[in-house]
Amino acid sequence: MIDYEGLPAPKEYYDDIGTVITPETWFKISGIEYTPARMPRRTPPALAKAAEEAFRTKRKDARKNDMQRLEKGTWIWVARASGEAAAAQAVAIAMSSLSEAAYTDAGELTASFASEKPLSAHTGSQLIDSLCSSPTLVVAGVGDSHLPEEADALLELMEKRWRQGRATIFASAYTGKTISRALVRSGANTERAKELVDLVSKAIRSGRQS
Repeated sequence: MIDYEGLPAPKEYYDDIGTVITPETWFKISGIEYTPARMPRRTPPALAKAAEEAFRTKRKDARKNDMQRLEKGTWIWVARASGEAAAAQAVAIAMSSLSEAAYTDAGELTASFASEKPLSAHTGSQLIDSLCSSPTLVVAGVGDSHLPEEADALLELMEKRWRQGRATIFASAYTGKTISRALVRSGANTERAKELVDLVSKAIRSGRQS
């Protein structure tokens, strides 16, 4: 069954020609630039303003590259000198997504996970469950929660997103080489921190090779 909502012509038009094209294809063949520029849901207002400025100053070819990477389910690690700067850049990348994007930060995610201790393997954090299927997700402040459960909370969410092939953008003041130490300093189990870093590294490498 075809969902005609959002297509550039009424249903009767497609009935006559016997085909349907997506909005992206319509813009391409008509010569109109297609730039989604949709703010991920749950993005804090102050961060949204900084992200909009970062998106505005991006070259069109950079936006297109972001869009293509996200459509493939790529995982991206954005490291900057501050967590705030990294988050603004990560949200700016997510704004190029053709699909719905969402935002969370590691502190919020970990607090939710810690306060809703899973009672069994079939239950978990409501916040984590609500973010699992978002086509594109920004996770900001990775390594900054200072909570020992951060590695476990991220692992629960990321294992599900990896299996589903969902695009994920991490924002952090730490690099891939220093994040593990930051998590362990906060009290995370060393093996769990390594497991998380290994999963993220594998997903990022997979995206670069696709």
